[in-house]
Amino acid sequence: MSQIEEVRGGSGYASQNDPRVIFGLGKKNRAELIEIRWPSGKIQKLKNVPAK
Repeated sequence: MSQIEEVRGGSGYASQNDPRVIFGLGKKNRAELIEIRWPSGKIQKLKNVPAK
């Protein structure tokens, strides 16, 4: 399964969007891989992340 979500900063004066991203995992109790692509171009990979 693959899920994608884009997060952006605030879009107005003195405002900010919620930085949290929520994905459903169904019956799984952990995400096998989370890949984060930062604005700088850096890619961060997190493996076997437990569900909360």
